[in-house]
Order: sequence, then structure tokens, then C-alpha cells
Amino acid sequence: MKTINFDLKEKISISIQKGAFHIFAGSMLTRFISFFASIVVVRVLSKSDYGILSYYENLYNYFFLLAGYGLAKSVLRYVVIADDINEKKSIIQYCKNKGTLFNIILILVGIVFSLLYKHPAQFSSSKFFLIVMLLFLPFQYIINLYIYNERAFC
Repeated sequence: MKTINFDLKEKISISIQKGAFHIFAGSMLTRFISFFASIVVVRVLSKSDYGILSYYENLYNYFFLLAGYGLAKSVLRYVVIADDINEKKSIIQYCKNKGTLFNIILILVGIVFSLLYKHPAQFSSSKFFLIVMLLFLPFQYIINLYIYNERAFC
């Protein structure tokens, strides 16, 4: 029983030294801030403006499901099993290049969708919101890519 307890303490201390605590704390802080920001947004915007924002955020999230063709999540898998540091860097570079290219194509598809899709009448005057949101897609993808990379190295 003592060896199991000692092994667990050793693994926890090694994880803390490698930055696992910082990743966990950063994720929790981000979610905490997002939670309270949503409360502020609800208080600041009118009901109709909040409805428009929610409508276009939902459409954006459908596009974000396809962001980078899922390559950011593959970093968690393949960087861990790669032996050489150069191989790990090449995996990350490949995911960044191919994912960004896919995101640019996805943005173009999203812009065409936003312009051609007949939105409901109460949302049709604000369809440029989706276009603006889609322009943030590559940046959010790259941030997620590097967050997964940090998790893979812990």
C-alpha cells in the first residue's frame, strides 16, 4: 500500500513540475471568466441583440466543429508517441499548415453560406456577424493547436 501511495505522490509531483497544474489552472480560469462574461453580456445586450448574437454563435460553432479538419486533436495523440523532438515539431507544423489551409477554405464556404442562405427575417439584417466571426476561426484553431501541444508535452 505504501508503494502505491509513494508512486502516486511521485507522479503528481512530476506532473506539477512539467506544468500540468498550470494547464489545469489556465483551463479553469478561462472557463470561469467565460461564465461571468456570459452573465455580463446578458445584462448589457437587449433581448433581441442577445438573440441575434446567440443565433450567429450557434452557426459559427457548427463551422468550428470542422475547424482544421480535426488535426488539432491529433496533436494529443501523435506528439506523445513521437520519439524525436524534430518529429514532434514536424507533426505540429504539419497540423498548423494543413489545418490553416482547411480553415481558409472553410471560411470561404462559410461566407458563401452566409450570403446565400436565407436567414430568418429577424436575423437577415445582421448576417455580416457570421462573416466577422468566421475570420477568427484560424486564430482560434491555432490557439487550440498549441494548447493541445502543451498538454501533449506534460
